[in-house]
Amino acid sequence: DKGTLFGIGVTQTLSEPWYAFAAVTGGTGAFYLPNVRVTALLNRKLLPSRRLVVNAGGSYAKWKDAHNDRGLAAGALYYFESPLILEVGTNRNFSYPGNVQSQSYFVTAIEGRPGAHVLVVRASGGREAYQVLAPGQPIADFNSHSGSVTLRQWLTAKAGAVVGAEHYGNEFYQRNGFTLGAFWNLE
Repeated sequence: DKGTLFGIGVTQTLSEPWYAFAAVTGGTGAFYLPNVRVTALLNRKLLPSRRLVVNAGGSYAKWKDAHNDRGLAAGALYYFESPLILEVGTNRNFSYPGNVQSQSYFVTAIEGRPGAHVLVVRASGGREAYQVLAPGQPIADFNSHSGSVTLRQWLTAKAGAVVGAEHYGNEFYQRNGFTLGAFWNLE
């Protein structure tokens, strides 16, 4: 099955130690893409250096079949003096119908600086609550893992290209993907 996923996100500074992130995505075509997914995170900078950031948030997804997901997320980031950021976090998901619950964990390393390049390496694993393998063929409460590498390369002071690769696997199937895109800073 083929489809296209569209998304837009924004990060907004609320005050010196607080900032928020929100995103909306939606898919066309493929049965496995969400009709709509909304995500929001509230972040707080800690320590005198403001190098430690903790966050919490939530999400909602309505899928093309009869199920929907509600999620909670929590995590922490640490900004090292070199251009390196480490992030760890967890996601708790509640899927309906059936009130199936799951928990997953992730670790992310980010190297580089905006304006030059940013390399993101991410690994995650845990349990998933609900997934549709084909129209009318759902699976529930299973282990999965994923890994990805993404490079954002600035080509001008405000614009650049994004290239990435991803692997996902569970006991039912494996998936590999490739991303190619562009970005433009509106500020």
